[in-house]
Amino acid sequence: MSPRGPCAAVLLMFLMLTLMSSWPTADGKESQYEKFQQQHIDEVPDQLFNDLYCNTRMKQQKMTTRKCKVFNTFIHSDLGTVEAVCTQTGTKKPNNRYYSNNSFYVTDCKLIRKDPRQGCVYGTTTLSRRICITCEQVYGAGLAPVHYGSYKECFPK
Repeated sequence: MSPRGPCAAVLLMFLMLTLMSSWPTADGKESQYEKFQQQHIDEVPDQLFNDLYCNTRMKQQKMTTRKCKVFNTFIHSDLGTVEAVCTQTGTKKPNNRYYSNNSFYVTDCKLIRKDPRQGCVYGTTTLSRRICITCEQVYGAGLAPVHYGSYKECFPK
């Protein structure tokens, strides 16, 4: 027996939109929205916030493959809470930037050196602060984060 009626149609449409929003772009590259998630969202870290965290996480997220990414910030929150900064819990700033009204736990990973044996070596700083993100319309997701920015990007001089 197959499901019928408006509930089944809504469920099917939701499933299709969810799948389509996770597809790569036509050229096979990940979208800015997908890249933001991959580089900045780490909802439940599986280890303590020490230098090992950044060294492991940066490698897992493939930010050390071709060259060492010099600096990256991980936001320790679920994607929905970060997305809400674009629509409900953030203050709009110039150039589609949004500054969160609330603080998030974040970990900054800063490249210390590139070691011939260890590869990219990072220092780790974890703290609570408000975040600045750039939000754009994303097919299947609405207004969503596509770039993590610095405080200066939300408050240019």
